[in-house]
Amino acid sequence: HVNITVGDLNEYQPRFSQRFYHKRIPENISITNSSSSSILQIIATDDDCSDETILYSIQNNDIPKDLFPFEIDKYTGLIRVKQQLDYETMQTYRFRVRASNLDGITSSMVPIIIDILDINDNRPSIQINILNEYKFNENNDNFFIHINENIRLGQVIGTILIRDVDSTITNHHLSLEILSCLPSTLSCPIELDSGMKNSSFSSTTYLIRTSRLLDREIGDEKFIIMLEARDYGNPSLNSQRHFVVNINDENDCVPKFTQLNYQFRLSNLSPSGSFIGQVHAYDNDYSPNFRLIQYQFLEDDFQDIINIDVHNGSLFLVTPLLTEITLNVTVRATDQLNNSLYDQANIQIQLLDETKCLPMFRQTIYVFNTTEHQIIPYEIGRVNIDSCLMASITINYHLVNENLLSTFPFSMDTHTGIIKVIRELDREIRSFYKFRIRSFHSKTQESSETEIHINILDDNDHYPVFDHVHEEYVYISTDHQQTNRIFISHIHATDADADLNGVVNYYFTNKNHYEHFHLYPNGSIVLYNLNDIHLPIRLEIYARDQGYPRPLNSKESIFIYVCDTLKRNECPKNQLPNKLRKNVYISSLFTMISVVFTLFILISCVLWNLFLKKKLKKEEKNNSCSYQVEARKNLIISDSLHDLSPIIRGNRRLKYVVV
Repeated sequence: HVNITVGDLNEYQPRFSQRFYHKRIPENISITNSSSSSILQIIATDDDCSDETILYSIQNNDIPKDLFPFEIDKYTGLIRVKQQLDYETMQTYRFRVRASNLDGITSSMVPIIIDILDINDNRPSIQINILNEYKFNENNDNFFIHINENIRLGQVIGTILIRDVDSTITNHHLSLEILSCLPSTLSCPIELDSGMKNSSFSSTTYLIRTSRLLDREIGDEKFIIMLEARDYGNPSLNSQRHFVVNINDENDCVPKFTQLNYQFRLSNLSPSGSFIGQVHAYDNDYSPNFRLIQYQFLEDDFQDIINIDVHNGSLFLVTPLLTEITLNVTVRATDQLNNSLYDQANIQIQLLDETKCLPMFRQTIYVFNTTEHQIIPYEIGRVNIDSCLMASITINYHLVNENLLSTFPFSMDTHTGIIKVIRELDREIRSFYKFRIRSFHSKTQESSETEIHINILDDNDHYPVFDHVHEEYVYISTDHQQTNRIFISHIHATDADADLNGVVNYYFTNKNHYEHFHLYPNGSIVLYNLNDIHLPIRLEIYARDQGYPRPLNSKESIFIYVCDTLKRNECPKNQLPNKLRKNVYISSLFTMISVVFTLFILISCVLWNLFLKKKLKKEEKNNSCSYQVEARKNLIISDSLHDLSPIIRGNRRLKYVVV
């Protein structure tokens, strides 16, 4: 018998199960080292009998090894992800896998194609571009611009570009809106015009236009605008940016006289330099430099007789006139920085004989404004009598209702007509006062009356106060990936001040909370971003008014704990009862010990008292008393020596008679 053994020759190459491998995976796939986390398995076989072990390796010459995100198990052919994938960096990976025998004599290659699927993981970005004439400065939190109040309606001041690097397949389109515009008492001066758009869905350009005419004098000073850009992926993501618009004052207000016609009377015996009266014009421009006014006569006919102070409008007699005469002149109030802005008024000056002079207030109604809580006493205004009598004649001023003097917060100087505040004013108690003043002339015995109106202006003297100062616990589910926004809570604070001083806004103490929560001007709190949020979160919220000259913050804050419904044990509220229970147990234990100890002392005292009483009674029974009575003669019984009062000796009560 001849046995012939045929040895196997490594003559076959490994053969793959597929001609090529193609796989699609999302960019947010998890990175783990377990075999169950593989994304693809390469399978190759060898027809040789003795060399069936196949080794796998990746052949990649395009991407550096430290940046290549895949690895393969050389024995099993399982391909895993070893680095985080990013669709925006690389959408498709093409490489080859080599399968070889242990001796490495034969090998085969197969192409691998892995497509990365985009996930909506990038927030839209907001890029603001402002024209140079309006741009002011920029920081990481806010974008500041300055525009003049006389800017025309619909003027374009810049553009806003929103962009999202995610693919258009994930984000169908983007949107931009004005989320809030403070102060809320005024309409927003800015609007977004989306008429100009790019063809790409992932970037949109908006025009920034003025939405209304502006006026610095009616409160258009500063607007804080919050922009929100949102995509429509799954889940929807958004981003925010603050946009601050400052309104510059322009010299656009025309000076206005307080009266169209002025009348003044003067005695014809008045000496040179006598004060005739004063005209007054006001300018409503906000800036003090734009409110400067100069006065002048339009005619030169009476410059030798009367003169006017160019700065304050006071009129003086230059040349005395001994006759009765009426002078009619026109005065002009001109803006010092812009002569094209002016106003005119007529002045009538009567020089009369003293016998024809009657007292007369220069105004039928005097209106004064003052703020509350000023340091008293202080002067708020003055009333004047138009009398052509000589200055040596005294004029007295009095309040018409004398009964008000004891409680009235104002006083009147009887000689000068100056009104002073003598008691502290509070607008929240009373905001308006009206009373009358009477003047009396000692020479003519004539009197005149006028009415006084005093408006109490609000001072920012009240802090915002929350309706309920408390800690609130809110439980939410983190599985709301399909929900854009989750309502958390609603808070409310009040401010007793008026107008803007009483308008309240709300703020997070920690600015990082704005990345996940919206805090609206009405006090509503909404969770809009569930990405990268770690619950529980402690929200501390304070209120601030819009007071002038400085806003005031609330003295107390509201705390809201946002917790996960699936992890209630991590919420501080659920940890509190155990601690509280422990404290209550210890406190109750001490209380019980104290009560028992007190009862023990009381019972011991009662028993000891009973024991002493029993012992004393026993001693009293065992004691015997012996008394000796001695009789004497020739003694007189005296009533004064007869004493029936008891004497206590020890525990025995005795009575005796002295004979």
